[in-house]
Amino acid sequence: MFKRIAELIAIASRAGTFEDCAFFPDRRYRAVPINQKNFLPPEVILGNFPRISFCDGGNAELFSSPNISLQLVRGYFSVFREQQKVAFGLKSFYLLISAGEKEGSLRYSCNFFSKSGDELSGREICGLFGVEEADSQAFFSEAGSFSFDPLEKSIMSGKERASPSRIADIIRRYFELSIARASLQKLEKGDFILLDGTLQCMFPGEQYFLEKLYSDASSKGISVCALAKTSGLITKKGKPLIPLLAEISPISEWYYHPIVEIESPEHQAEMYIIKLNSNSNYAFRFEVYRNGLYDIQKIIDALQKNSRDYSFPGYPYGLIDADKFAQVTNEEKSSLRAMLFSESGMLFPKLRSIASSTDAHDILNRI
Repeated sequence: MFKRIAELIAIASRAGTFEDCAFFPDRRYRAVPINQKNFLPPEVILGNFPRISFCDGGNAELFSSPNISLQLVRGYFSVFREQQKVAFGLKSFYLLISAGEKEGSLRYSCNFFSKSGDELSGREICGLFGVEEADSQAFFSEAGSFSFDPLEKSIMSGKERASPSRIADIIRRYFELSIARASLQKLEKGDFILLDGTLQCMFPGEQYFLEKLYSDASSKGISVCALAKTSGLITKKGKPLIPLLAEISPISEWYYHPIVEIESPEHQAEMYIIKLNSNSNYAFRFEVYRNGLYDIQKIIDALQKNSRDYSFPGYPYGLIDADKFAQVTNEEKSSLRAMLFSESGMLFPKLRSIASSTDAHDILNRI
Protein backbone atom coordinates (compact mmCIF):
# COMPACT_ATOMS: atom_id res chain seq x y z
CA MET A 1 0.00 0.00 0.00
CA PHE A 2 2.82 2.40 0.87
CA LYS A 3 5.39 1.21 -1.66
CA ARG A 4 5.26 4.31 -3.87
CA ILE A 5 5.22 6.63 -0.86
CA ALA A 6 8.29 4.86 0.57
CA GLU A 7 10.06 5.23 -2.79
CA LEU A 8 9.44 8.98 -2.87
CA ILE A 9 10.65 9.38 0.72
CA ALA A 10 13.86 7.53 -0.14
CA ILE A 11 14.40 9.63 -3.28
CA ALA A 12 13.90 12.90 -1.38
CA SER A 13 16.35 11.83 1.32
CA ARG A 14 19.09 10.13 -0.66
CA ALA A 15 22.61 11.41 -0.34
CA GLY A 16 23.63 14.31 -2.48
CA THR A 17 27.05 15.46 -3.60
CA PHE A 18 29.78 17.30 -1.75
CA GLU A 19 28.72 20.42 -3.64
CA ASP A 20 26.25 21.24 -0.91
CA CYS A 21 26.11 22.83 2.53
CA ALA A 22 23.75 23.32 5.43
CA PHE A 23 20.92 25.79 4.90
CA PHE A 24 20.43 28.69 7.34
CA PRO A 25 17.99 31.48 6.41
CA ASP A 26 19.65 33.92 8.84
CA ARG A 27 22.50 35.86 7.17
CA ARG A 28 24.48 35.74 10.40
CA TYR A 29 25.02 32.04 9.73
CA ARG A 30 27.61 31.36 7.02
CA ALA A 31 27.46 27.72 5.98
CA VAL A 32 30.68 25.85 5.21
CA PRO A 33 30.66 23.54 2.14
CA ILE A 34 30.43 19.84 2.96
CA ASN A 35 33.87 18.25 2.79
CA GLN A 36 34.87 14.67 3.60
CA LYS A 37 37.99 16.02 5.31
CA ASN A 38 35.74 17.44 8.03
CA PHE A 39 34.95 13.96 9.38
CA LEU A 40 37.26 13.47 12.33
CA PRO A 41 37.72 10.28 14.41
CA PRO A 42 37.33 10.57 18.18
CA GLU A 43 40.48 9.93 20.18
CA VAL A 44 40.55 7.45 23.05
CA ILE A 45 42.03 9.37 25.97
CA LEU A 46 43.12 7.22 28.88
CA GLY A 47 42.25 8.55 32.33
CA ASN A 48 39.84 11.12 30.91
CA PHE A 49 36.89 11.03 33.30
CA PRO A 50 35.55 14.54 33.80
CA ARG A 51 32.34 15.09 35.67
CA ILE A 52 29.43 15.77 33.33
CA SER A 53 26.29 17.53 34.50
CA PHE A 54 23.31 16.47 32.39
CA CYS A 55 20.44 18.95 32.63
CA ASP A 56 16.82 18.80 31.50
CA GLY A 57 13.39 20.13 32.36
CA GLY A 58 9.80 19.03 32.08
CA ASN A 59 6.33 20.45 32.50
CA ALA A 60 2.71 19.36 32.34
CA GLU A 61 -0.49 21.34 32.05
CA LEU A 62 -2.91 20.61 34.90
CA PHE A 63 -5.64 23.07 33.94
CA SER A 64 -6.27 25.14 30.84
CA SER A 65 -8.67 27.59 29.29
CA PRO A 66 -8.21 30.25 26.58
CA ASN A 67 -6.92 32.71 29.19
CA ILE A 68 -5.35 30.47 31.87
CA SER A 69 -2.78 27.69 32.14
CA LEU A 70 -1.73 25.94 35.34
CA GLN A 71 1.52 24.03 34.95
CA LEU A 72 3.80 21.84 37.01
CA VAL A 73 7.37 22.76 36.03
CA ARG A 74 10.36 20.62 36.94
CA GLY A 75 14.13 20.94 36.54
CA TYR A 76 16.70 18.22 37.11
CA PHE A 77 20.43 17.64 36.82
CA SER A 78 22.53 14.55 37.35
CA VAL A 79 26.32 14.51 37.56
CA PHE A 80 28.13 11.46 36.17
CA ARG A 81 31.76 10.41 36.43
CA GLU A 82 33.14 7.12 35.15
CA GLN A 83 29.59 5.92 34.34
CA GLN A 84 28.46 6.51 37.92
CA LYS A 85 25.95 9.08 39.10
CA VAL A 86 27.73 11.03 41.82
CA ALA A 87 25.25 13.86 42.44
CA PHE A 88 21.82 15.10 41.39
CA GLY A 89 19.37 17.93 42.00
CA LEU A 90 15.62 18.25 41.52
CA LYS A 91 13.29 21.25 41.87
CA SER A 92 9.61 21.65 41.03
CA PHE A 93 7.02 24.41 41.28
CA TYR A 94 3.54 25.30 40.08
CA LEU A 95 3.12 28.09 37.55
CA LEU A 96 -0.17 29.89 36.94
CA ILE A 97 -0.29 31.91 33.72
CA SER A 98 -3.27 34.22 33.23
CA ALA A 99 -4.31 36.84 30.70
CA GLY A 100 -5.23 40.38 31.65
CA GLU A 101 -5.09 43.97 30.52
CA LYS A 102 -2.04 46.03 31.40
CA GLU A 103 -1.62 49.63 30.24
CA GLY A 104 -4.18 49.10 27.50
CA SER A 105 -2.62 45.92 26.11
CA LEU A 106 -3.24 42.21 26.61
CA ARG A 107 -0.51 40.59 28.69
CA TYR A 108 0.15 37.24 30.29
CA SER A 109 1.26 37.38 33.92
CA CYS A 110 2.82 34.60 35.99
CA ASN A 111 2.29 33.52 39.58
CA PHE A 112 4.66 31.01 41.15
CA PHE A 113 3.72 28.48 43.82
CA SER A 114 5.69 25.98 45.89
CA LYS A 115 4.96 22.25 45.71
CA SER A 116 2.86 22.69 48.84
CA GLY A 117 0.73 25.33 47.09
CA ASP A 118 2.08 28.47 48.80
CA GLU A 119 2.47 31.51 46.53
CA LEU A 120 6.09 32.60 46.26
CA SER A 121 7.28 36.12 47.03
CA GLY A 122 9.69 38.00 44.78
CA ARG A 123 12.60 36.97 47.02
CA GLU A 124 11.49 33.33 46.91
CA ILE A 125 11.22 33.44 43.10
CA CYS A 126 14.81 34.70 42.99
CA GLY A 127 15.84 31.78 45.20
CA LEU A 128 14.00 29.35 42.95
CA PHE A 129 16.05 30.56 39.98
CA GLY A 130 19.29 30.79 41.93
CA VAL A 131 19.47 34.59 41.75
CA GLU A 132 21.18 36.50 44.55
CA GLU A 133 19.37 39.44 46.11
CA ALA A 134 21.89 41.92 44.65
CA ASP A 135 20.94 40.74 41.13
CA SER A 136 17.19 40.63 41.71
CA GLN A 137 16.41 43.91 39.95
CA ALA A 138 18.30 42.87 36.79
CA PHE A 139 16.72 39.42 36.99
CA PHE A 140 13.15 40.69 36.99
CA SER A 141 13.98 43.32 34.38
CA GLU A 142 15.48 40.81 31.95
CA ALA A 143 12.62 38.38 32.57
CA GLY A 144 10.16 41.19 31.85
CA SER A 145 8.83 40.84 35.40
CA PHE A 146 7.38 37.59 34.04
CA SER A 147 4.85 39.55 32.00
CA PHE A 148 4.60 38.53 28.36
CA ASP A 149 3.10 39.99 25.21
CA PRO A 150 1.05 37.26 23.43
CA LEU A 151 1.65 39.08 20.13
CA GLU A 152 5.45 38.84 20.42
CA LYS A 153 6.43 37.34 17.05
CA SER A 154 9.02 34.97 18.49
CA ILE A 155 6.36 33.13 20.50
CA MET A 156 3.26 33.46 18.31
CA SER A 157 1.80 30.46 16.49
CA GLY A 158 1.73 31.68 12.91
CA LYS A 159 -0.60 34.68 12.93
CA GLU A 160 -2.33 33.63 16.12
CA ARG A 161 -1.48 34.99 19.55
CA ALA A 162 0.62 32.82 21.78
CA SER A 163 -1.43 30.64 24.11
CA PRO A 164 -0.90 30.79 27.88
CA SER A 165 0.69 27.32 27.73
CA ARG A 166 3.35 28.71 25.38
CA ILE A 167 4.61 30.88 28.22
CA ALA A 168 5.28 27.72 30.22
CA ASP A 169 7.81 26.66 27.57
CA ILE A 170 9.66 29.94 28.13
CA ILE A 171 9.66 29.66 31.91
CA ARG A 172 10.78 26.04 31.70
CA ARG A 173 13.75 27.07 29.55
CA TYR A 174 14.68 29.77 32.06
CA PHE A 175 14.47 27.16 34.80
CA GLU A 176 16.54 24.57 32.92
CA LEU A 177 19.35 27.10 32.55
CA SER A 178 19.05 28.04 36.22
CA ILE A 179 19.26 24.36 37.22
CA ALA A 180 22.38 24.05 35.06
CA ARG A 181 23.93 26.98 36.96
CA ALA A 182 23.08 25.31 40.26
CA SER A 183 24.89 22.16 39.14
CA LEU A 184 28.16 24.11 38.85
CA GLN A 185 28.54 23.65 42.60
CA LYS A 186 29.14 19.95 41.93
CA LEU A 187 31.74 20.51 39.16
CA GLU A 188 35.40 21.46 38.95
CA LYS A 189 37.77 22.84 36.36
CA GLY A 190 37.82 20.63 33.26
CA ASP A 191 34.28 19.30 33.80
CA PHE A 192 31.37 20.24 31.55
CA ILE A 193 27.62 20.76 31.42
CA LEU A 194 25.44 19.12 28.78
CA LEU A 195 22.05 20.68 28.13
CA ASP A 196 19.24 18.96 26.28
CA GLY A 197 18.67 20.96 23.06
CA THR A 198 20.84 23.73 21.63
CA LEU A 199 22.56 26.91 22.78
CA GLN A 200 20.46 29.11 20.50
CA CYS A 201 18.27 31.75 22.18
CA MET A 202 14.71 31.21 21.01
CA PHE A 203 12.68 33.13 23.61
CA PRO A 204 12.57 36.71 24.91
CA GLY A 205 14.75 37.05 28.01
CA GLU A 206 16.54 33.74 27.42
CA GLN A 207 19.89 35.34 26.62
CA TYR A 208 20.15 36.73 30.16
CA PHE A 209 19.98 33.23 31.64
CA LEU A 210 22.43 31.80 29.11
CA GLU A 211 24.90 34.63 29.71
CA LYS A 212 24.74 34.00 33.48
CA LEU A 213 25.45 30.32 32.88
CA TYR A 214 28.33 31.08 30.50
CA SER A 215 29.88 33.60 32.89
CA ASP A 216 29.68 31.41 35.98
CA ALA A 217 30.89 28.30 34.12
CA SER A 218 33.80 30.10 32.45
CA SER A 219 34.98 31.52 35.77
CA LYS A 220 35.41 27.92 37.01
CA GLY A 221 36.95 26.55 33.79
CA ILE A 222 33.83 24.52 32.99
CA SER A 223 32.54 24.06 29.43
CA VAL A 224 28.88 24.49 28.44
CA CYS A 225 27.54 22.15 25.75
CA ALA A 226 24.21 21.04 24.33
CA LEU A 227 23.01 17.99 22.42
CA ALA A 228 19.76 17.93 20.44
CA LYS A 229 18.04 14.55 20.23
CA THR A 230 16.21 15.68 17.06
CA SER A 231 17.24 18.04 14.27
CA GLY A 232 15.48 19.80 11.43
CA LEU A 233 18.71 20.86 9.69
CA ILE A 234 18.65 20.52 5.91
CA THR A 235 21.04 21.42 3.10
CA LYS A 236 20.63 24.05 0.41
CA LYS A 237 19.62 21.26 -1.96
CA GLY A 238 16.90 20.12 0.40
CA LYS A 239 18.55 17.02 1.86
CA PRO A 240 18.36 16.19 5.58
CA LEU A 241 21.80 17.20 6.84
CA ILE A 242 22.47 14.58 9.52
CA PRO A 243 21.34 11.50 7.50
CA LEU A 244 23.37 12.83 4.54
CA LEU A 245 26.54 13.12 6.63
CA ALA A 246 25.95 9.69 8.15
CA GLU A 247 25.65 8.17 4.69
CA ILE A 248 28.78 9.71 3.20
CA SER A 249 30.99 9.39 6.29
CA PRO A 250 34.15 7.31 5.65
CA ILE A 251 34.35 6.18 9.31
CA SER A 252 31.88 4.55 11.71
CA GLU A 253 32.42 6.88 14.69
CA TRP A 254 33.06 10.54 14.06
CA TYR A 255 32.48 14.17 14.72
CA TYR A 256 31.99 16.60 11.86
CA HIS A 257 33.20 20.22 11.93
CA PRO A 258 32.96 22.95 10.70
CA ILE A 259 29.35 23.19 9.57
CA VAL A 260 28.70 26.90 9.91
CA GLU A 261 30.29 30.12 11.11
CA ILE A 262 27.83 31.73 13.52
CA GLU A 263 27.97 35.49 14.01
CA SER A 264 24.77 35.88 16.04
CA PRO A 265 25.08 37.17 19.63
CA GLU A 266 22.01 35.06 20.45
CA HIS A 267 23.84 31.88 19.46
CA GLN A 268 27.41 31.87 20.79
CA ALA A 269 28.27 28.34 19.77
CA GLU A 270 30.41 26.08 17.64
CA MET A 271 28.21 23.49 15.96
CA TYR A 272 29.17 19.86 15.35
CA ILE A 273 27.46 16.69 14.21
CA ILE A 274 28.60 13.68 16.26
CA LYS A 275 28.19 9.91 15.98
CA LEU A 276 29.32 8.31 19.22
CA ASN A 277 28.80 4.59 18.65
CA SER A 278 29.49 2.47 15.56
CA ASN A 279 26.55 0.19 16.46
CA SER A 280 24.09 3.08 16.48
CA ASN A 281 22.02 4.48 13.63
CA TYR A 282 21.95 7.89 15.27
CA ALA A 283 24.05 11.01 14.94
CA PHE A 284 23.26 14.24 16.75
CA ARG A 285 23.65 17.98 16.57
CA PHE A 286 26.10 19.04 19.25
CA GLU A 287 27.12 22.54 20.33
CA VAL A 288 29.68 24.05 22.69
CA TYR A 289 29.95 27.62 23.98
CA ARG A 290 32.63 29.02 21.72
CA ASN A 291 34.01 31.72 24.01
CA GLY A 292 34.82 29.34 26.84
CA LEU A 293 37.85 27.11 27.23
CA TYR A 294 37.16 23.61 25.96
CA ASP A 295 38.95 20.57 24.57
CA ILE A 296 36.62 19.03 22.01
CA GLN A 297 38.52 15.74 21.92
CA LYS A 298 38.22 15.27 25.68
CA ILE A 299 34.52 16.18 25.57
CA ILE A 300 33.78 13.74 22.73
CA ASP A 301 35.77 10.99 24.45
CA ALA A 302 33.87 11.50 27.72
CA LEU A 303 30.53 11.45 25.91
CA GLN A 304 31.46 8.23 24.11
CA LYS A 305 32.21 6.58 27.43
CA ASN A 306 28.75 7.64 28.66
CA SER A 307 26.95 6.47 25.50
CA ARG A 308 27.29 2.69 25.75
CA ASP A 309 24.00 1.78 27.43
CA TYR A 310 22.23 -1.02 25.54
CA SER A 311 18.87 0.82 25.69
CA PHE A 312 20.11 3.59 23.36
CA PRO A 313 23.70 3.07 22.18
CA GLY A 314 25.30 6.25 20.92
CA TYR A 315 23.16 8.52 23.11
CA PRO A 316 24.54 9.78 26.44
CA TYR A 317 23.02 7.80 29.29
CA GLY A 318 23.13 10.90 31.47
CA LEU A 319 20.53 12.55 29.22
CA ILE A 320 18.35 9.44 29.44
CA ASP A 321 18.56 9.74 33.23
CA ALA A 322 17.83 13.49 33.14
CA ASP A 323 14.82 13.02 30.86
CA LYS A 324 13.43 10.27 33.10
CA PHE A 325 13.51 12.33 36.28
CA ALA A 326 12.60 15.70 34.73
CA GLN A 327 9.48 14.54 32.92
CA VAL A 328 6.02 14.71 34.47
CA THR A 329 4.30 11.38 33.81
CA ASN A 330 0.69 11.08 32.69
CA GLU A 331 -0.11 9.30 35.94
CA GLU A 332 1.33 12.18 37.99
CA LYS A 333 -0.49 14.71 35.86
CA SER A 334 -3.83 12.90 36.26
CA SER A 335 -3.36 12.60 40.00
CA LEU A 336 -2.56 16.28 40.46
CA ARG A 337 -5.43 17.33 38.21
CA ALA A 338 -7.84 15.22 40.24
CA MET A 339 -6.46 16.75 43.45
CA LEU A 340 -7.00 20.26 42.07
CA PHE A 341 -10.67 19.58 41.37
CA SER A 342 -11.25 17.70 44.63
CA GLU A 343 -9.82 20.57 46.69
CA SER A 344 -11.71 23.25 44.78
CA GLY A 345 -14.83 22.65 46.89
CA MET A 346 -17.69 24.92 45.89
CA LEU A 347 -15.54 26.29 43.05
CA PHE A 348 -15.64 22.91 41.27
CA PRO A 349 -18.62 23.76 38.96
CA LYS A 350 -16.91 27.03 38.02
CA LEU A 351 -13.61 25.29 37.20
CA ARG A 352 -15.39 22.62 35.15
CA SER A 353 -17.24 25.32 33.21
CA ILE A 354 -14.01 27.23 32.51
CA ALA A 355 -12.19 24.07 31.38
CA SER A 356 -15.01 23.00 29.06
CA SER A 357 -13.83 25.38 26.35
CA THR A 358 -10.59 23.43 25.85
CA ASP A 359 -11.10 19.83 27.00
CA ALA A 360 -13.52 18.44 24.38
CA HIS A 361 -10.66 16.42 22.81
CA ASP A 362 -10.03 14.69 26.14
CA ILE A 363 -13.66 13.60 26.32
CA LEU A 364 -13.63 12.30 22.73
CA ASN A 365 -10.43 10.36 23.41
CA ARG A 366 -12.20 8.52 26.23
CA ILE A 367 -15.19 7.51 24.11
